[in-house]
Amino acid sequence: SDTGYICKINNVYENFKRYYLDNNCEKFAVLKDLFTYAKYYACIDLLQENDDELKLYWQEFKKLDSHVVYPFLLKLCDDYSRQILIKEDFKKILQVVISYLWRRAICEIPTNSLSKTFATLYQAVDKDDYVNSVIKAFVFKSSYKRFPSDYEVREKLQTKDIYHFRLRKYLLEALENYYHKEPIDLNTANYTIEHIMPQNIEHNLSWQQMLGEDWQEVHSLYLHTLGNLTITGYNAEMSNKSFVEKVNGESGFKHSHLKLNESIAQSDVWNKKAIQRRTNILTDIILKIWKYPEF
Repeated sequence: SDTGYICKINNVYENFKRYYLDNNCEKFAVLKDLFTYAKYYACIDLLQENDDELKLYWQEFKKLDSHVVYPFLLKLCDDYSRQILIKEDFKKILQVVISYLWRRAICEIPTNSLSKTFATLYQAVDKDDYVNSVIKAFVFKSSYKRFPSDYEVREKLQTKDIYHFRLRKYLLEALENYYHKEPIDLNTANYTIEHIMPQNIEHNLSWQQMLGEDWQEVHSLYLHTLGNLTITGYNAEMSNKSFVEKVNGESGFKHSHLKLNESIAQSDVWNKKAIQRRTNILTDIILKIWKYPEF
């Protein structure tokens, strides 16, 4: 239904039965709707999608692990099936939704409002101006429902702990694949997340000297940030080695085929400025991948 009413999961059946009886629903029409929407759900959640382009979007939603968006996605699927929504517009809206979810996650905005947001979002759709009406519904939201701006995302990424961020693999994978026509999958490939400046430098004079007099503060503040993280297949080999060894060694960044490691391999030193510089470079890409929508 388009009521936007949200009930507890344990009460779904009782609420559905009451809706069915109160609205004098015709049982075969209801069964037909259930069957239709079950097929949409299978495409989204079980990835039983025949369209390769759309399947990529459903895979993204799976990585984001946000089921509260499904009521809205199901309605989009129905309008697309009925040719009310053309494919290109469908894809644009899906990308806006992905950007909204991802930016809010990065900016640590509480998720408890998302259920209501997506349960009622379809009510804002103007089918004569489908894409713009959805975008406006998002960008006009404020406070805890807001669509984080480029500035907010950039500020957050300066010092955010990405290493313990639940979407860290999704983030680094997307950054690497931004350059590739043959994308990598961090969940299946033999890659791990590597700290360029190591986690333990308490007795590592090489790293302490490179970071400078305030090495403890720099290490504490920037260790887990975006600029200090990369992908490698040689995590064990790199360990706590010096930056020179990490760059030039047999398994070093200079020999890596991963795009994320190019700027590291071209650096002479790795310190606060280098980490901040790389954070800004990667943030520029992030703001292109998960764009703030325009109408």
